[in-house]
Amino acid sequence: MSQAATVAQFATSPVDILRWQRALCAEPELTHAARSVATSLSHFINSKSGFAWPSLRTLAKRSKSSLSSVKRALKQLASLGFLQIEPGGCRRTNRYRAVLRRVGAQSVQAPASRAPPAPRAIASRITPCACKRPRRSAR
Repeated sequence: MSQAATVAQFATSPVDILRWQRALCAEPELTHAARSVATSLSHFINSKSGFAWPSLRTLAKRSKSSLSSVKRALKQLASLGFLQIEPGGCRRTNRYRAVLRRVGAQSVQAPASRAPPAPRAIASRITPCACKRPRRSAR
């Protein structure tokens, strides 16, 4: 019996990168740090090769996170299938690729059967601000 090979589709064009970012935002398991690191990483993606190779320090600066948070975020993104990491080796940066979806495997984007969370009843707690002055009428 032969198994179907999984082929990954990577984000290279700006439209693909935006689609990748939207898929990240739809994923409820991602932490805020992982979203921030992924957004920072998307600024470095080469449009021809699809690779990004910023250093961990650069990602930490851009995402305003600590180095350990960046490492955890990259590990989480890779484990959920959003990112492919190629180790850089001794004193070289890792190479990253944004994975859009895997053909023959489970889709990266949120499944359609997953319903969005129900909105909370906050409308009853909203009151008009007393500090706002009424607008002046047009002359």
